[in-house]
Amino acid sequence: MVTGDLSYDRGVMLTESDRTIIYRAPGEADSHSSGGKNLSTIAWRKEKPFLRLWSSLSRADPAGGLFHVKTFYLIDGHAQIFRAYYAPFSAQLNAPDGEPTKATYIFTQMMLGILDRQDPDYLAVALDYGDSSTERKEFYPEYKANRDAAPEDFGPQVRRIEELLGIMSIPTFKVKGQEADDIIATIGRLLEDEDIELRIVSKDKDLHQLLTEKVKMWDPQKDLITDPVSLVEDKGYTPEQAVEIQTLTGDSTDNIPGVPGIGPKKAVDLIRKYGSVEGVREHVDELTPKMSENVANQGDLFDLTRRLVTLNREVDFEFDLAACDTTKVTLGELKPSFEELGFRRLLSRIDGPGEAEDFIAEEPERESASGDYRLVATEQDLKNFLAELKKVDLFAIDTETTSVHAVDCELVGLSFSWEAGKGWYLALRSDKADTLDPGAALEALRPILEDPAIGKCGQNIKYDLIVLRQAGIELAGITFDTMIASYLLEPGRRSQAMDALARDLLGLQTIPISDLIGKGKKQITMLEVELDKIVEYAGEDADITWRLYELLAPKLDEAGLRKLFDELEMPLLSVLADMENEGVTLDLERLEQTRKSLTAKVEELKEEIQRNAGREFNIDSPKQLSEILFDEMNLRVVKKTKTGRSTDASVLETLAAETAHPLPGLILKYRGVNKLLGTYVAPLPELISEKTGRIHASFHQAVAATGRLSSSDPNLQNIPVRTEQGREIRAAFVPGARGHALITADYSQIELRVLAHLSKDKGLREAFNTDQDIHTFVAAQIEGIEQEQVTREQRGRAKAVNFGIIYGQGAFGLARGLGISRAEAAKFIDEYKERYPGIPKFMKTCVSEAEKNGFVTTMLGRRRPIPDIHSNNRNLRALGERLAINTVVQGSAADMIKQAMVNLHERIGREELDMRLLIQVHDELVLDAPEDKIGDYSEIVREEMAGAIELDVPVKVDVAWGKNWLESK
Repeated sequence: MVTGDLSYDRGVMLTESDRTIIYRAPGEADSHSSGGKNLSTIAWRKEKPFLRLWSSLSRADPAGGLFHVKTFYLIDGHAQIFRAYYAPFSAQLNAPDGEPTKATYIFTQMMLGILDRQDPDYLAVALDYGDSSTERKEFYPEYKANRDAAPEDFGPQVRRIEELLGIMSIPTFKVKGQEADDIIATIGRLLEDEDIELRIVSKDKDLHQLLTEKVKMWDPQKDLITDPVSLVEDKGYTPEQAVEIQTLTGDSTDNIPGVPGIGPKKAVDLIRKYGSVEGVREHVDELTPKMSENVANQGDLFDLTRRLVTLNREVDFEFDLAACDTTKVTLGELKPSFEELGFRRLLSRIDGPGEAEDFIAEEPERESASGDYRLVATEQDLKNFLAELKKVDLFAIDTETTSVHAVDCELVGLSFSWEAGKGWYLALRSDKADTLDPGAALEALRPILEDPAIGKCGQNIKYDLIVLRQAGIELAGITFDTMIASYLLEPGRRSQAMDALARDLLGLQTIPISDLIGKGKKQITMLEVELDKIVEYAGEDADITWRLYELLAPKLDEAGLRKLFDELEMPLLSVLADMENEGVTLDLERLEQTRKSLTAKVEELKEEIQRNAGREFNIDSPKQLSEILFDEMNLRVVKKTKTGRSTDASVLETLAAETAHPLPGLILKYRGVNKLLGTYVAPLPELISEKTGRIHASFHQAVAATGRLSSSDPNLQNIPVRTEQGREIRAAFVPGARGHALITADYSQIELRVLAHLSKDKGLREAFNTDQDIHTFVAAQIEGIEQEQVTREQRGRAKAVNFGIIYGQGAFGLARGLGISRAEAAKFIDEYKERYPGIPKFMKTCVSEAEKNGFVTTMLGRRRPIPDIHSNNRNLRALGERLAINTVVQGSAADMIKQAMVNLHERIGREELDMRLLIQVHDELVLDAPEDKIGDYSEIVREEMAGAIELDVPVKVDVAWGKNWLESK
């Protein structure tokens, strides 16, 4: 029943069964006991019938005596489009003409669902502007610099969604230089005096700071409202504390620096105890020594991080509330677009009444694996299991551990499968039940696990290999990795994780790890999980791995990828495992010296900047900096954004070149040094293993579509080398033993040599065969002069074209890069192609191969699908053509260094050389070796790299050595 004061002013009290729920109008004293919660907090957590009751009441006419809560649903556009793009949907949706439509379909379906089910009074979408130039990036160039580029088919779907929103008359708000979050924050401010509840359609934690009684967040997938009370219940902090917590933690997703060693859980504890970041800093002596040091070292980065995470509520744009009124939404006009896109099921939604659908697109519900999974926890169980295991010559294996860090974790158990639907879990450790004796069980398994004649397959089996090595077992006979197989077959797949493969390839829903160990503050380890739960989870993992093996193995043969898989990628897996297991030693004293030096440099630059500016100002403020540069110094305004005059890196570089005044150059230096401190110097010590005293980076061979390797924890590819301060970071990477040195071996212009080989161009081959400086050689030939006459500018242009060709760069890109006119750039490219006719011919061959087959192949047979090659969109088709050319060249170069690593690793083992591979970065290898054998070992490295794949031109390898990574260059 409904009871209580039902007037508009007093709100409403509802009673359902024995539960009393009170709505209190904003600003009104709580006259009823409700535990401090209001109706909007609680009602959305009740059963759906009650929600419908509340919905009907809240939507009633105020004149009828009930409180009318108007709602404004504001969509966090790009976040929801990304969510739609990566939604767990096994099929790749395309329109009849081939246009990718997955994100378009699911996002549009969500919008129709909101209109139908939520029945909002107002509706709008906030979007990022679409380019990378934002206010945050102006004062912190590294903001979001670690993010990969959006997938090639994402942008066109965003534009298509904007088109559909326009047809529906749903307003979209986007402002140049601003992000969607800031637009949302501003709309929240503009609605403060309106009797409207703003519901932000997002689950982005960055928006928690906006929550009030009238501003809430809604997750469309879970149909869950988050408001200030539920935020405290679920996360442990208030909206007012959100910025304080993010100022401590930073945000690795957006490349925002935080205090090393302080994660979300610890940050919440600190802010709850001390109230603010300043409170933490004032009580730094109460923290642990390491944390105290990290907080103290953060210094001015706190101000930078706070500024980055605080949303701008004052974005300047035209906001018309009336335009957002949902009575103006028009759905009938969507029919032609839906027919064009092939949205047949959505057509019924606009042609007539239909039931509202969920956010995720329609597809059959997935089954769980639900196999016959058995526990092995006694000696008799183990005997029975071993008797069965000895009958098979290939099985899937998976490890359960206490951590994702293979070197530092503890082995909890092993799971096996060799028949679909069946699995065995060997429990080695548990805090909840008796298990096998770990030592005895592993000894019993050793003959099988270490037998190279018995095949093993796994999903990311490199991890299991390292875990077992730490436990004293050398896993042998590794013949198949389902992750790598999937990667070779579909290198553009967003995720090669087992859960994604099970979902997309097998149609099975796996048990999420969070069901066992939880999340966040309440997360436990596998040691604390009940054995029956682990048996189901681990048995499923092994079972799924086996099923994926049975599915993917024949597909490799059908695609002609078996040789690449068996002879390169699988052997490389063992090489990378050895590299990760070995780790790299850091000279902490040298790194600390670098930190102090950079910190002092920052202070020195601050003083110099203030002195040259003639007054004190906030160097990190684009507004204050623009006033100094353009108002007080009268420098040229290079470019403007919606929010004012830009002071980004490109502007400062232009000003530094145009004026003799040192300030623009000093600002660039200041930003660069700040980046080194926050992004590289501070985090490195935190990555050192307590067990080994070394850094153990993870090398990934199933990520880049070209075949290149990448790394994380740390990202070794991103350690800077172009500045003196950046190079100093490499100086902290040292040999692992006294009397040892680091050898670095780097391919010289390998991609151009691969281009010369593949294109068979006589001119390019001549340059390499006669060991010429390729850029000077090309410049001289194009300009018709002797090499001695080539100027630095002419060589630079030739270099830009040489490398631009590999990436399919046109006249526009070359002109922008060199600062010349488009006509000049086009003329230079034409002359280049005329002088080297084999290159444009090769480029056409790459494009033709893509058009004919839908993919291109590298020298070793690696495939990359080029879906945009047949696109009706000219820009997408041009992008596909560039990718076709680049993939063949860059992918072949990637294959070459991989082959070199495999060959070198095999030779080190065969000849029992006292040398270890440590690091691979692009075209460079770093090894550890005794100083007294450096000469011989350097030649061995050179031989194996130069001879990895035979080219028609000489392969040059630059080899050097030194006491650290910097000295060895």
